[in-house]
Amino acid sequence: NYVCYFGDIYLTNPLLLPEFDVVTMFHLCEFFFPNTASKEYGGLTDAKVLDLFTAKTKKGGYILFYTRSMGWEKSKAVIAKWEKKAKVKKVGEFKTLLVYQKK
Repeated sequence: NYVCYFGDIYLTNPLLLPEFDVVTMFHLCEFFFPNTASKEYGGLTDAKVLDLFTAKTKKGGYILFYTRSMGWEKSKAVIAKWEKKAKVKKVGEFKTLLVYQKK
């Protein structure tokens, strides 16, 4: 089985999400606009989206990033901070994918 989520990821309600075995963050930092995280809009930043989906990833599950995405240059800084604080380990790279596993 799999879950396909259609909606504005920056407005994701964590109560509606199941736990995931694999999360792909291929478009991290591609669609964020400053007003997204404004108080009026109530959305999340890219870092908070990554934290949310990391929290919803099962222990031993995988989080993948696409190193050739439009937002990759911005994503690298977000991922570097996330990697230091999140309970994840870098598994390695496979072609254009950067792979982490949740501890």
